[in-house]
Amino acid sequence: IGKGEFNLESKTMDIKLLVEPLKTVDTIIKKIPVISYLLGGSLVSIPVSAKGDLADPRVTILSPSEVGSGLLRFAERVLNAPLKIIEPIIPATGSR
Repeated sequence: IGKGEFNLESKTMDIKLLVEPLKTVDTIIKKIPVISYLLGGSLVSIPVSAKGDLADPRVTILSPSEVGSGLLRFAERVLNAPLKIIEPIIPATGSR
């Protein structure tokens, strides 16, 4: 998941990303229901920043507090997207 800007004219970037380097471990965690729920399906997400030239950007690890709430909301929307897709198909419940 990431957010930022790419300038194709000057061939530069300025982005923030959440990187999951332990994808194999995360795949195993997702198969264990209680552990998956407690960890949110992922063991490690590292916030990083990539700035500078597209061919050779400077990549730095960020503190968790530097991850903007907008990036976290975007991640939430991505995870909820399958529900939004089937929502129109599921009959509405409640009062009429």
